[in-house]
Amino acid sequence: MTLRPVRAIAALAALAAAACHPVGPLPPAPADLVRALDARAADPCSASTAAALASRGVTADQVAGVTYGVLDAGPRFGYERIGTRAWVELAGQPGAALIDMGVSCDVNSITAVRGLRFPR
Repeated sequence: MTLRPVRAIAALAALAAAACHPVGPLPPAPADLVRALDARAADPCSASTAAALASRGVTADQVAGVTYGVLDAGPRFGYERIGTRAWVELAGQPGAALIDMGVSCDVNSITAVRGLRFPR
């Protein structure tokens, strides 16, 4: 019997965990970062999105684009709205920052996807 599949699964889990940052209490969002997001796509969750980005070292001048979408519970639960997802593109980088928030814009997760690297 070989342990290679187990090691491969453990390695993949470690990579996934490294890309997704746990979220604790966030400091208030810098006003210039909120303005940079609102200039590209105003949303009620802009301040939470900005706070999440700032916690990872992102500054206003790095924001290249943002798209917000509704998270829902799917057909089994009547498509009940469960939150908001922000995809934020950073200048000069591939991929995006993916920020999932609850219905009150509380940040649940911050994830770097498709090659994006956070400044910190």
